[in-house]
Amino acid sequence: MLQIEARDVLAAEYDRLFHFTATTAPTRIIVEGGADDDVILFDLDPDGAGPLPDSHTWQLVASDVGLDGGVGGAYDLWNLTSGGSVAATLAIDADIEVSVIT
Repeated sequence: MLQIEARDVLAAEYDRLFHFTATTAPTRIIVEGGADDDVILFDLDPDGAGPLPDSHTWQLVASDVGLDGGVGGAYDLWNLTSGGSVAATLAIDADIEVSVIT
């Protein structure tokens, strides 16, 4: 099981090591795995008061796409958003079970 905290994604400097063209998000991460794997994505709500401008939430934006965004690929795309802006995109192998914790 892989746990990914929104706070860690926002603080990391990836320098485009995981560059893919399906998004223009400043941070892009590829998660590989299989049907026996699980990923838990944790939202960021700094004060615990619910969705505020500094909150970040994970949203599934595309299923079964390629790293170029084309249909029929092996990835699901998850955006980390805040106030309508995309801070990061994860391309997660579509075989992996994903859960979001708010």
